[in-house]
Amino acid sequence: MRNPVMRRRMNDLRGKERFLTMFRMTCLFIVFNLFLCHSLFSQSADESGVVIPAPASLDTLSADTTRSTSDLDTIVTYSADLVRSTVDPRVTLLTGDAKVEYQDMLLMAEKIEVWWDEHLIKAEGKLDTVRTRRTGDKTDSLTTDSQADSLGTEIDTATANDDYKLEWIGLPEMKDGTQTIVGHRMTYDLRSRRGRVLQGETGLEDGDYTGKKIKRLEKNLYYIESANYTTCDYDDPHYVFWSKEAKLVIKDKVVSRPVVLKFGPVPVMIIPFAVFPTKGGRHSGLIIPTYGETAGQGRYFRNLGYFWAANDYFDLTTKLNFYERSGIQLYSNARYKLRYVLNGRMSGSWVNQSGNKQWDIAAYHNHTLSPTARLVMDAKYATASYYDDYSLNLYERLNKTMRSNLTLTKNWEGSPYSGSVNLGYEENLITGQVTQKFPIIRFSRSQSAIIPPAEGTKPEDIRWWNEIFFSYSGEVQNRKNVKSTALISIDTVTGGVETDYSLSSQLQRGANHSVNISARPKSLEYVSVTPSFSYKETWYDEWYGYNQLQDGTIDTVEQDGFRARRTFSGSVGFNTKLYGIFKPGLLSIEAIRHTLSPSVSFGYTPDFSEPKWGYYKIFSDSAGKKTYYDEFARNTLYGGTPRNESMSMSISLGNLFEYKQLKDDKVNKGELFTLNNSTGINFLADSLKWQDLTSTMRVRPFGGDFGGVSGLSLTLTSHHSFYKLMANSEGRKIVVSDPAPDGLRLLDFNLRSSFNVEGEAGISSSDEQDTTGYDRQIKDRFDNPEWKPSPLPWKAGINLRYYESRADPDNIRITQTAGLNLDVTITDNWKASYRTTYDIKDKKVTSSSISLYRDLHCWEGRLNWNPTGVGKGYYLIINIKASQLHDVKVEKRKGGGGIYSF
Repeated sequence: MRNPVMRRRMNDLRGKERFLTMFRMTCLFIVFNLFLCHSLFSQSADESGVVIPAPASLDTLSADTTRSTSDLDTIVTYSADLVRSTVDPRVTLLTGDAKVEYQDMLLMAEKIEVWWDEHLIKAEGKLDTVRTRRTGDKTDSLTTDSQADSLGTEIDTATANDDYKLEWIGLPEMKDGTQTIVGHRMTYDLRSRRGRVLQGETGLEDGDYTGKKIKRLEKNLYYIESANYTTCDYDDPHYVFWSKEAKLVIKDKVVSRPVVLKFGPVPVMIIPFAVFPTKGGRHSGLIIPTYGETAGQGRYFRNLGYFWAANDYFDLTTKLNFYERSGIQLYSNARYKLRYVLNGRMSGSWVNQSGNKQWDIAAYHNHTLSPTARLVMDAKYATASYYDDYSLNLYERLNKTMRSNLTLTKNWEGSPYSGSVNLGYEENLITGQVTQKFPIIRFSRSQSAIIPPAEGTKPEDIRWWNEIFFSYSGEVQNRKNVKSTALISIDTVTGGVETDYSLSSQLQRGANHSVNISARPKSLEYVSVTPSFSYKETWYDEWYGYNQLQDGTIDTVEQDGFRARRTFSGSVGFNTKLYGIFKPGLLSIEAIRHTLSPSVSFGYTPDFSEPKWGYYKIFSDSAGKKTYYDEFARNTLYGGTPRNESMSMSISLGNLFEYKQLKDDKVNKGELFTLNNSTGINFLADSLKWQDLTSTMRVRPFGGDFGGVSGLSLTLTSHHSFYKLMANSEGRKIVVSDPAPDGLRLLDFNLRSSFNVEGEAGISSSDEQDTTGYDRQIKDRFDNPEWKPSPLPWKAGINLRYYESRADPDNIRITQTAGLNLDVTITDNWKASYRTTYDIKDKKVTSSSISLYRDLHCWEGRLNWNPTGVGKGYYLIINIKASQLHDVKVEKRKGGGGIYSF
């Protein structure tokens, strides 16, 4: 045991550090609960006791209740193993599995007395001797000698302490729907429906309330004396909240004073008042903050707030964080939902850090106007450096463009038509450029047959003209670009600097139409042919004319008026499948099927820069070099006009290998591996006609479960060039049309592999061991041949990556990484996990995280530690599992990124 002086010194040191925090927390609870408790406890508790109604339907013995129940609401019915009655006083004694039903109340006990003239029901259990292997058991602590005498039970204490123990049986139990109360003695008044329960217990949400006395004045109002509340289901619970007196309002709240948190018999915390919600589900309430203190931020509290459940369709959460040396952060989130009609959310936050005020806001709304129409709104905005300072999300930190959109969509049921209207706004937080879309109107027709077959036509009777399909999509855009330009001027006399901002805007309008026609002819039996044709027409209300001046410069003139651009392209594809089967006779494999999928497609796009199309102006300089000017290049709605004629062919070859295995009289089928290659050629290109060869192989032997591992996957991707790489006269390396050495030149190589392994660490033994004894002789466990480690269930996910870039053979870049995800079940209650990524080439860990979890039965503890990376730090939390007590917790954190890291 510790020295008392040492313990007192340590307590003094800790007390100085925590005094202010505990004082503020106590004040918070007092202010919030004082007015609630004062009004609730202002009523006096009637000693006449508790009434608990409950529905029941029993086979009963009818009693003569004509006179005794003349002023009662309904008949009292009862049953028991033994029924006795007395005349004066008029009392019915029920013994052995006794039951009494009155209105919606059901009372069950070993012994029940019905006092008809007083309209009282008294119920109690009895003591019984139970054989046990243990010796020395004593009478239940709830039992007194007077109680035993009143029950008429003779106790042989010598026998009880030797081979038997005393237990209560047939304790009174009252039911009221889902509400049940159990006690050692109960008194019930049939007229006032009041009574009293001694040593009572009742369930509440996920926990239980027990008390020395439980009383009730109204249907859902209970008073509990010397109350204990816990969510632990052990007979000797790990923790309890004890209060001298408590007021329980069913499906509303519990108000207690004072409240002491005990671990076993040891008190660890006391507060003068406490209010616990018992409504269940969504309900309004205070959000308890987390308190703490650090060297960097001083004292702080986080997540002080309120959750307001306004109704079944709307709720609002508002929270406040306070840091003594930094400032405050206020954030709020509102949600609403009307099933099948609309749903949405709105959130925002505001930060004041040492006078630097920043904020963000976001909103989302989804409204179903009809079965075929929907309105969606999505908006997000923030100050320039908000996400850099306060967000751990990499995407948010890199995103410098704020967007908002409002879209109305409509489709016509039973037809291929659909449409939408969109309003949009974008702002770049770095450049300040704003893009407004007001509006974009779209209309489309999904792919369907130009001449559909008659209804009921059989597939074999469908004609070739029924296999010609078309689709259409069109849109109209109005876009305005607003740019802010800073003009800095310096006063040469005073040296002062002035900054003026000028706004320039550009309005662009246009319309685009796209028609696609395709066919599925059946002219070839084993080859599928898919011809297609695409036509696009773009309308502009402004375009640009170009004139070459005498000095050779090009003058650009903006032209107003309608102008259309028409482009088109065509393609035809051929593909088929070839099958081959062979029987290797290895590893119980019955057969391997090889599916070969060759595909060839041809495409053609004209050169729209030729003069006959009229979209380009071509000028030549004195050396005869031609320069092309696109009349639509400055309009960014639909991009420039395509140039350079293309007549191309794309080639791909797919290989799929599957297996059929007969093992243990079971047939297993699955994929072994795939190998795909693709390339292409442009016949009209001046040089470098062939595209790079892309190869991809994926290996999943026997479905990925092979050799004791699961999820085994190996993916290999590579790119090769058909052409040679050489240095020009300036020493810069370029690709030339000469064939590559050996026909192919490797550009890059990417290998990925992943698999899972699981099992038990250590060596297990089938020998039975006696674990009841204890060898007190000290031994070296490493010298003891009988010692064996305990098996631990574990699962590991491993991934490997090797990437090599050889685009420049003199500057080869290699990346090698390994990742590990390890989960270990140390015991039934301890679990651990580890995540890491290791750079094999640089020999360093790039990221890692460790997590420990401890199941504490009714409590749980979790530690998350990130040693490296943006979120470097740790987070420790120990909390009660029950949802209604999730705010009862101990937290400790350090780091985590953002401006408030510590």
